[in-house]
Amino acid sequence: MYQIDSLEFNAVLARVSSYAQINNTKKQVFEIKPSNDIEWINGELLKTEEARKHITGYGELPLGGIYDNYNALSKAKIGSVLSPEELQNISLLIMGIKNIKNYYGTLNSLKIEVNYLKEYLDFDDFKKLKDEIDFCIGDKANILDSASSELLEIRKAIAQAENRLRSKLQEIVSHNGKML
Repeated sequence: MYQIDSLEFNAVLARVSSYAQINNTKKQVFEIKPSNDIEWINGELLKTEEARKHITGYGELPLGGIYDNYNALSKAKIGSVLSPEELQNISLLIMGIKNIKNYYGTLNSLKIEVNYLKEYLDFDDFKKLKDEIDFCIGDKANILDSASSELLEIRKAIAQAENRLRSKLQEIVSHNGKML
């Protein structure tokens, strides 16, 4: 077997990792080790060739909206509170998953074979979770009034108090305008 250094394997991994959008994926690329298992190598080549055919024939895989959510998902797993930005990014991730499933659904409806990559397509679309996040978090990662009835009532009370204060200040200014 060749020495990894003579193959410039680390340079190859660095180039491959430069295409990764997610930090965890970049780390995983550097964990790749050469193999002499012909059966495994042939299986990976078949997956790569299938993916290449799909991309060249039907366009790139729609990966928009898929961001590095590792930290947020780790926090959620242990029951920590997520920020509105983290929730919004999870919603975008779910949308990205749906787009990928739609891409392969289109290939399937066109009777394009998806043999070797099927194992990567077996995941939930998390529609209910996405709907709940989108109901509570706005496009600018702001918490919407619809997040809870209590929040809506608090925001209404604040708006009413601000209006009363504005009216009172206007009244003071108009009565005492000459003194100001």
